[in-house]
Amino acid sequence: MNNNKILILDGATGTQLHQLGLPPGVCPEEWILSHPDAIKSIQAAYKNAGSDAVYAPTFGANRKKLPSHMDVYETNKKLLELCREAVGTDVFIGGDMSPTGELLYPMGMMTADELREVYQEQVQAFSDFGVDFIVIETMMDMAEVKCAISAVNEVYGENKPPVFVTVTLEESGKLLTGADPVTALLLAEHYGADAFGFNCSTGPDKMIPLLDEIVPYASIPLITKPNAGLPKEENGETVFSMKPKEFKKYVRLLMEHGADIVGGCCGTSPEYIKEIAELKIPVMPVRKKEFSFVSSRRKTVFLGEETNFSAFHFTGESDPMDFCYDLQDAACDVIHLTFAQTEEATQKAEEFIKNIEQMITTPIFFDTENEAILTLVNRYYTGAWRI
Repeated sequence: MNNNKILILDGATGTQLHQLGLPPGVCPEEWILSHPDAIKSIQAAYKNAGSDAVYAPTFGANRKKLPSHMDVYETNKKLLELCREAVGTDVFIGGDMSPTGELLYPMGMMTADELREVYQEQVQAFSDFGVDFIVIETMMDMAEVKCAISAVNEVYGENKPPVFVTVTLEESGKLLTGADPVTALLLAEHYGADAFGFNCSTGPDKMIPLLDEIVPYASIPLITKPNAGLPKEENGETVFSMKPKEFKKYVRLLMEHGADIVGGCCGTSPEYIKEIAELKIPVMPVRKKEFSFVSSRRKTVFLGEETNFSAFHFTGESDPMDFCYDLQDAACDVIHLTFAQTEEATQKAEEFIKNIEQMITTPIFFDTENEAILTLVNRYYTGAWRI
């Protein structure tokens, strides 16, 4: 991908499909396969408008979202082929992955292992087709992002294409599961994202302060893919408040504030992309940021002389759940957790670490040379650290 210019993505797919006849409540992927000219016309229009890259219409093409009669691999393969027919080889094609719509255990019934398998099925089709990049978008839980990136790594190994991660935020300015934008950035980068940013959520004007919040900590390119302003109801239909010219004005500001990759989400169309493709703003060089931090799934602490650590030692002698309650009560900035080199501690570590993932918001620095425990931490704990 060209590192010397802003990369222009496509705009909305869902709202465009609805304009071409996709009924509410119908599986978009199934409808697309029975109406292939609709998606091909949309994506060809984005190419002609100036998109450097388009997302394949595979957003919900996973086992948890597709109807049971649709094969995941074959569905993704056919959707990718339609995308290639629409844009040829002059535009980058991204394999698109979305949330499954289910919460991870114990908030929901899905385990992290099952979620990785769900994503692997989709990623295998991306690999066999040869997508130019993978986008994990509209994410609301960084534990789910971790599983999706893990699936990419397990299918591709060291030869993976660039991986983009974009999250969507609540009115609180945080993800649904509580992570703030900086924590989401640091976790995504730690797990192997090659670019990070925001999609959906809001219009480009409201995305500027979110971008400003993460720029000081970003060592990878930043993405903004906002909606066309705020949605509202008019004559029984959802319309968006921002027209293409106004959208262009705010996207220019996003570029000037540090966005390296831009596009549009809900309510945008090829007309919007044509406007922003006319902007000729050079990309800012991404520089490695040096700082020390520890992050949990929801919170980041930047380390300094005033950082308050509490030390805990897990021996396995007490009940793992009781030990988690002790960690919950810790009055500190960061928990420094060590493990006894005993068989009992190792045997109980899996249950303990799974409970930590769900119960403890305070960032934890795991300190152990036990390879079995390190494997469990990497598998079940969503966190990052640079000491």
